[in-house]
Amino acid sequence: MKKSKQNNPESILKRWVKYFNEADLDGLLGLYHLNSTVLPTFVPSVLSTQEQIKEYLFNCLNRLKVVEINNDAIVKQRLTENIYLLTGFYIFYFDNDHKREFKSRFTFLIDLSTEKPIQHHHSSQIFESLF
Repeated sequence: MKKSKQNNPESILKRWVKYFNEADLDGLLGLYHLNSTVLPTFVPSVLSTQEQIKEYLFNCLNRLKVVEINNDAIVKQRLTENIYLLTGFYIFYFDNDHKREFKSRFTFLIDLSTEKPIQHHHSSQIFESLF
């Protein structure tokens, strides 16, 4: 098993954003472990195969233009020597002018000991607070 080329979880997140914004499907898929799961923002099901994840990301890249991370709100938790949980907020934009936005939150479970470090990715829309 090859180790990730990145030495910290933030660099994995930066690559994920870069690949998303460049519409680089192969780059994105290269970050997801073969046994990863995705609880996606834009469809109501859990994705548990590489084919499902590929189809979902393909559709996202064809409908969305840009994602921006709120770097000030990222929470990093080290779970083991190589496994981290990153939680935070991002905004998906449907156009280059940033007029249509979709505010969301994310959690990435990242294992730096593997070449494909994203083990799990959860993303969901941010709703107005009820309290």
